[in-house]
Amino acid sequence: MALLVWEAAENWPEAWQENLFSPIVAGGTYLQDYVVYVSGWEGTGTLFRLYEYNITQRTWTRLADPPDYVNAAISMSPNHNLLCTPANPHPRVQIYNIATNTWTLSSAAPQILATDVLIMNSVWADDDTVWAFVRNSVGGVWRTKCYRYVVSTDTWTDYVNVYSPAIHNPQAMGISPDLSTLYFGQCGADYNDLSKYVIATDAYSVAVNLGATLYFPYCCDRNRVWYGATTGGFAQIMHYIDLSDESLHTNIFPSNASRDKPANISAGVYDAEAAIVWYRTTEPKNWTYVTRDLTATPTVQTLPATGVT
Repeated sequence: MALLVWEAAENWPEAWQENLFSPIVAGGTYLQDYVVYVSGWEGTGTLFRLYEYNITQRTWTRLADPPDYVNAAISMSPNHNLLCTPANPHPRVQIYNIATNTWTLSSAAPQILATDVLIMNSVWADDDTVWAFVRNSVGGVWRTKCYRYVVSTDTWTDYVNVYSPAIHNPQAMGISPDLSTLYFGQCGADYNDLSKYVIATDAYSVAVNLGATLYFPYCCDRNRVWYGATTGGFAQIMHYIDLSDESLHTNIFPSNASRDKPANISAGVYDAEAAIVWYRTTEPKNWTYVTRDLTATPTVQTLPATGVT
């Protein structure tokens, strides 16, 4: 059966209040599988878990537990070998190696005004470099920054300028394909702003305002920032901003008509081909959408040998 509509997926195997996803990867144990890495937040920050969810096989596999809890979308390195999450509530990131099923906890990130920061989200520049969006409040004033972290040397780089937007909850974060500019959704004058940080000039500004009827969910997709139309103040994953030129691309995934109140704050995506979404209301909470037939019989083509010596 082709999964060309939103379908209910298995709910999480833990007592989580919400799921937090990595990007989806294609492959897995079977070459046609879609796989996503999932953690969660159960309300207290004491249940540290990481799972692999095979969307195609509809199976959960528990992996090594992270050092600390995860409360932001899980970013993935370009080679799909490493994951990064904030190690909340500490000023560190935690790196997961998929091949070895092991975690590494970073050193502490630089402070702002002699006060520990809280890491809110991350994006990979390359397979060894992570950019983290951090914030803290000193004297009632919220300040944010972007820091550069190199995994192999466990080193942070701080920069001079700070950003003090009214809204500082970057539920989505990405980087332009030329690696020059970072983007973070739900950050700016209101919840519908996509702000950006130009690395070379150490400068922050609002890049795009989506308007009051659109919203950013927690979702990591390195060169895109996804957003959705709202019903009752909550979002579905439907559209994205291309970070190569800040252009808007709409109706990539359809609305989920099966939901009485479409309400999600987290999603995982694979290009425009697959998505998994966690919904806040009623059961089931996890839904998937895949645009190709996962049960189609593979074909084999035999071609003449070339380059024989």
